[in-house]
Amino acid sequence: MHKLSFFKLPLILVIICWLMAIVTSITMMMINAPEYVNLGNYVINIAFNKLFYGLPKHLLIMFIASLAFYRCHIYQITVKNILSLITISLMMNVIVILFDNYILSFIMSYLYPYLNHLGYEAVLLIHSFIPSLLNYIVVGLVIYYGILNLQNRFDRAVDFKVIDADNRVKTHVILFALLFISLSLLFLTPILPFYSASYISGYLIVVIIIALIVYFSIRNCFTIETDTLETARIIKSTLLSFLFSAIANIVISLAMAFLIIMVAYGEHQSNQSDLIMIVFLGFGLQIVLTSLILRAVTKRYFARASNETSVK
Repeated sequence: MHKLSFFKLPLILVIICWLMAIVTSITMMMINAPEYVNLGNYVINIAFNKLFYGLPKHLLIMFIASLAFYRCHIYQITVKNILSLITISLMMNVIVILFDNYILSFIMSYLYPYLNHLGYEAVLLIHSFIPSLLNYIVVGLVIYYGILNLQNRFDRAVDFKVIDADNRVKTHVILFALLFISLSLLFLTPILPFYSASYISGYLIVVIIIALIVYFSIRNCFTIETDTLETARIIKSTLLSFLFSAIANIVISLAMAFLIIMVAYGEHQSNQSDLIMIVFLGFGLQIVLTSLILRAVTKRYFARASNETSVK
């Protein structure tokens, strides 16, 4: 009997999808413009690009695959299961390429006339975000329904449970964090250009900060006693937490921008330390409010009292 694991197969699927995206990009470049390809440098650049720009999608794939594998009782790392993962990754790659080249191109060409009155920066941001969002949704749907439709091609462990008293808290925390961080990065990535190492370092710092906020905010909030995966509660609580946190952070950011403008261009002379203090206070307030929102929502859905009153 192979050892059962909840997150290893989803992680392997993420790695396969990442490698396949690299191979696809290299193949397309070699076909379209082979004379311009320095293969060594291009492989490094594309691997790096797919890793960072694809991080929201990779986290989503791991989240969706974990839910689908749980539903289908697929937990074993076997040759048959690895081959099935490769099949799903190939299928996803083909569908995403077709979607990007045909459906997405049509959608963006339809939207262009309505974006003409916006500024250049706004158009650039929308042009970056909408394809990312649509691609994100398509990937999630393909992974979930691909696993469900191909579940008979996997080795399954129908008579075994992987959620128990020892790992239920850790499993729910990880799933919540995967979806919350994925959504956060999906909305942040279009405004974080990767032109230099400093931007990449900043991106990594943002990822670490979000992960730490989520972990320390919710790690003690999952007191519900269950031996099953609370899929609906995870999705609802994560989406609500993200929505409320996004609204709070946007309001604080606008207030920070207003104060900075008032201080910088007001009647009284300002210095750099005043602006730095506003920025640090704003970021600190964002972290505190986000943490409070995460704790409040997760306790609402996953505390023992919530379980007794059946939160919907």
